[in-house]
Amino acid sequence: FFEIGGNSIKIMQMVAKIEERFQVEIEFRTIFEGKTIKKISDEIRDNQGKEITRKYKKWTTDEEHVNQPFPLTGIQSSYLLGRKEAYELGGVSTHIYNEFETIADLKRLNDSLNKLIKRHPMLRAIITEEGKQQILSHIPEYQIEIEDIKALSKNKQIKAIESERSRMSHEVFKTDEWPLFRIKAFYLTKEVVYLCVGMDLLIADASSIRIMLNELGMYYDDEKVELKKLNFNFRDYVLARKEMENTEIYLRDKTYWLDRVADFPLAPEVPLKIKPSEVEKTSFSRKHKLFVEEELKQLKKYAAENGVTMAALLCTAYGK
Repeated sequence: FFEIGGNSIKIMQMVAKIEERFQVEIEFRTIFEGKTIKKISDEIRDNQGKEITRKYKKWTTDEEHVNQPFPLTGIQSSYLLGRKEAYELGGVSTHIYNEFETIADLKRLNDSLNKLIKRHPMLRAIITEEGKQQILSHIPEYQIEIEDIKALSKNKQIKAIESERSRMSHEVFKTDEWPLFRIKAFYLTKEVVYLCVGMDLLIADASSIRIMLNELGMYYDDEKVELKKLNFNFRDYVLARKEMENTEIYLRDKTYWLDRVADFPLAPEVPLKIKPSEVEKTSFSRKHKLFVEEELKQLKKYAAENGVTMAALLCTAYGK
């Protein structure tokens, strides 16, 4: 399972699909420890016919109140607190920034992006002054910011991009103003475009961004494509989760984990060059390492043999 790219999120998705398809209840560790189709299928057979204790209510979308404010999740609240300079290493936002060189048609890309914004409510979201999130009912058409630097020398083009990188990679969006993302495009030549893309992770996580990028590609490739309507949005999810906190299954799981807090290992002591309290201004720099295919295969194999994900392996290496 792990050798072919399995991870914790895919385990949760797999468990949910197995339980729905076979009407059985299996544990997270069944996939984690089973690792092979044979072992997992044996577990499914052993559990068929047994009482299912994990029963969840079926929630539906609430389109009528989609623009009403709703609470932040715990993670979102943490991200918001991290913006405050009162905390060590604070004063920064948790966001994603990437750059792409492409020959895409910018008008077509802009049109596709606006279709995506209309499709996904959280691309129209802000955080209100009261500390709640809200999906706006009316927003203007988004316009990609374009700068033509075709006439500049190669060195001046690089400096222009570096300047934008410095600004956007550390940008802290005003959370009560839309949008909480930004795209800047440079024309390097008549055909070649360089894109700088930043998004606040208050409105999307990595999995969501992958889905949106895939759909953006669909809109771009086929201007007439009609994607299946979404029948559940993030507001629905947050309110369903809040309601679930009062259920027996949630309280049981909460008790299980609280009883084990005392046994949790301490956070790893990562070697630091300087004490966080002595950092005057928080900034980030990217580290790059390119692995050839054979090296990557060896790393994946080593991670799988030791029962850890690639992310855990690489973070450990970085910490050392």
